[in-house]
Amino acid sequence: MQKLVSKDFLEFVEKLATSGFHEIGDKEAPYHIQVESLSRHPEYILVGFHGLIHRTKTPPPVFHFRSVAAQAGLGLIAISDPSLNLSSHLNLSWYLWNKRHGNITSAIAKLLDKIIERTGKKLILAGGSGGGFAALNIHNHMQRSDHAVSFVWNPRTDVTQYKWPHLKRYYKLCIDESVPRDTKSILKELESRGISYRLAEKNQQRQLIFINGYDHSHLRKHIRRFIKSNDRHILVGDWGNGHTPPSKATIISVIRDISHDRQPAEIIQKNRPTTKQILDKSFNWDYLKETLRCRVTIIDSNTEYATVILSANLRHYFIGYQLLYRIRAASGKVLYDSGYLYGADMCEVYLELTSAQVRQVERGRLEACIEDIQGHLEIFSYRIKDLSAKRSSSRFVESTKSDDKLARADA
Repeated sequence: MQKLVSKDFLEFVEKLATSGFHEIGDKEAPYHIQVESLSRHPEYILVGFHGLIHRTKTPPPVFHFRSVAAQAGLGLIAISDPSLNLSSHLNLSWYLWNKRHGNITSAIAKLLDKIIERTGKKLILAGGSGGGFAALNIHNHMQRSDHAVSFVWNPRTDVTQYKWPHLKRYYKLCIDESVPRDTKSILKELESRGISYRLAEKNQQRQLIFINGYDHSHLRKHIRRFIKSNDRHILVGDWGNGHTPPSKATIISVIRDISHDRQPAEIIQKNRPTTKQILDKSFNWDYLKETLRCRVTIIDSNTEYATVILSANLRHYFIGYQLLYRIRAASGKVLYDSGYLYGADMCEVYLELTSAQVRQVERGRLEACIEDIQGHLEIFSYRIKDLSAKRSSSRFVESTKSDDKLARADA
C-alpha cells in the first residue's frame, strides 16, 4: 500500500488523485485517510466513518467501506478518527474534539468542502452507530452540504446518552484529565467548548437514516425525536435483536441507489419491511388492541420456588415499539417493574419467586405498558388469574408446544 505524507489538508487535497494511505499533519498525532479509485464513478465519492472499535482486532488507523465502495462502484475516502492515536485505551470518540487537534468535526467538514471544490463531485457520507453520528454531524457542519448525502444506520444522535464508561473515558483522554462527576458535568464542559455532542432535530440536509425496529433503547434515546420532527427520511427495519445493522448487501444497494440519484422516499419504499407494521398510534392502535395477547406461565418445580414467565406476542406483528411489564398486588402496590425490555428479552421475562410471592402475584394484575414509535403510551391491564397457566417442571417442555390461546386485555 502506497503511503503519502502531507503537512496539512491543503497539500493532501493536491495529492487526492493518488490512491493510497495518506498521513496528514503532526507526526505524533496525524490524521490518517485511505483514498481509493476516486475516478470509479463520474459523479459521487463515498466517504466512510467508523464507530466503536476493538483495538486488539482492529488497531487504528481504521478504514471501513473498502469492499462496500468497490461493490457499489464508487471511489472511497475512509477517514480514521485521529483521537484514537492519543491513547491505546480509547476505542470511540465520535470525530468530535481533543486537546491535540481541537475541533475535529469542523476540520473534516472543511476538508470535505475542499474535496467537493477540487473534484466537482458529490459525496455520500456513511457510517453506523458512532460512525453514523459522525457522518450526520460532519454533514451538518459543511458549507457545501447541498453537495452531499448522508446514509447512516442505528446512529447515535446524542453522545451524552451513551454508556457512562465510554463517555467518561473519552472525556478524560480527550478533554480533561480530571475525573468527571457525572454526565451533567461532562455536558457542561462540552457546551463550554462548543463541542457539537447532540444533533439538532430540525435539519434541511439530505439525510437517510435506517434504524433497527428491535433496537428499542436506541429508538427511544436517539431516533424518536427525529421521527417526531418529521423532516428526515427514516426507515425502521427488521434485522434481528438489538443493535443489529442492515445487511452488507442492503448497505451496498442503498449506496448504489444514492449514486444513481434515486430519491430517499423511493429508497425507503424499496427497503421497507413487508411482514410487520411499525407500531404507531395514529395508524394501527386498533390493530394492536385486536391482536395483543399476554400470558403468565407459572412453572411449579415442587420446591419452595417457582418460575414465572411473563410474555406477549407483540413481536409477531410489530416493530418500533417499547414494552415494560408491571405486576401489581390486589392492593395496587407495584410488586415488580421490568423496566424497558430490549434485546432477546424484548417480550419475555423470567422471574424466580417463592411460593408466597407466587400466591401474591396470582391475586394481582399484570400491566403491559406499550409505547409506539413516537412515545405514545397505553397500559393494558389484566387479571393474572385470567392469564396464568400452571405447569409442573416435568411437563414444561411438552406444554410449551401447546397451542394455548393467549388472553386478551380487560375491556
